[in-house]
Amino acid sequence: MKNILENKKIVIVEDDINIAKLISRVLKKKQAFTYIFTNGKEALSFVKKSKIDMVLLDIMLPDTTGFEMCSRISSIYSIPIIMITAKSHIDDKIRGLEQGADDYITKPFHIAEVVIRIEKLLKRVHGSKKIHSLMQIADNIVLLEEEHKVKVDNKHIKLNPKEYELLVFLINNSNQVLTREQILDKVWGIDFYGDIRTVDVNVQRLRKKLKLTKEKSLIETVFKIGYKMNISIGD
Repeated sequence: MKNILENKKIVIVEDDINIAKLISRVLKKKQAFTYIFTNGKEALSFVKKSKIDMVLLDIMLPDTTGFEMCSRISSIYSIPIIMITAKSHIDDKIRGLEQGADDYITKPFHIAEVVIRIEKLLKRVHGSKKIHSLMQIADNIVLLEEEHKVKVDNKHIKLNPKEYELLVFLINNSNQVLTREQILDKVWGIDFYGDIRTVDVNVQRLRKKLKLTKEKSLIETVFKIGYKMNISIGD
């Protein structure tokens, strides 16, 4: 079985150095490269100048918040982000997802859970189902599958990995009504412990980035059920 963590570069932003070192030690055993930062400023500077595969991000940092860090990273880069924090309230989880996080783990945690979450997220990010290399999904929206990019009005837009994966899943199941539970299981995984509102938050964010209005029902809300992608995919 292929080791998905091999040679992956993972940034750990955690002010509790013992927790950071524990995560780092286990990931290194999986042949990943890890970079520990105890404050947001140094971590963000490193992310800006390095090619990173994932960021593990604590909420409580000495110079900023994980929410702010998550927002800044996801607005510029398509890097998977997992938030690891002692804040377990659902509103904090939703806020993290709204800022661009792909997953959320609360302390205390078992290190094995962290590793599994990382592996599953990396597999989803790098193993999205192939569709068309270039697809016109609306008059002004084009998906470039091989580049994992989307153009709106002929301009590239920034989608974080989870937003992109959500869009691909909706496209692959176009013209079908999908329940929120189906979307959550397929895009976030059956072991994701987040709230069902995670789907709504990400759909709203995707609609905004795709410049969809109520008049443009590309991603249709199906009352009390879920969502439907209204496009026709050619062969």
